[in-house]
Amino acid sequence: MKKSVQDFWKYNNNTPVDQIKMRESIYLFKQGFKPIWEDRRNINGGAWTFRVPKNIGPDVWTRVQLLAIGEKLQSVLDDNDQICGVGLSVRFNSHLISIWHRDGSKQQSIDAILECVLEELPAELRPKADNYFYKRHQDHAGFKAPPELQVVIDSQKAAAEKAKATAGGAPA
Repeated sequence: MKKSVQDFWKYNNNTPVDQIKMRESIYLFKQGFKPIWEDRRNINGGAWTFRVPKNIGPDVWTRVQLLAIGEKLQSVLDDNDQICGVGLSVRFNSHLISIWHRDGSKQQSIDAILECVLEELPAELRPKADNYFYKRHQDHAGFKAPPELQVVIDSQKAAAEKAKATAGGAPA
């Protein structure tokens, strides 16, 4: 089902960030994507996470959502990569705002997402450099791929290692 801009604002205006309980999260994901690492569409992806003070969290969250639904984030990605969605998690004295994308092997996409966010946020809303990080979903300690997808992951790793070995042994 296609959603309109009015639908977004209705949702956004009726979901006050300051009423979300500590350790709870909300997500705005594309239809068909689930905000879990093990989702077939997310399994090879990763996410930027930005820790922002609670007093600016709602403003940063709204702006990041608009970057996502306005396709600004999508426009900076490498070919064959895709924004999955964005999330907000409430912590004791901060909010964690995350931007998920599908392909954690595309360094150009990883760099471009960060650059886009930092360029688009006004200076007073930008997180400090030590308050954001990128992590591939498969690198999380709690990551456990479903058995049917583990076969795919293993074959991708083997192909990447083979390509790396071939490139390393190729004549100059």
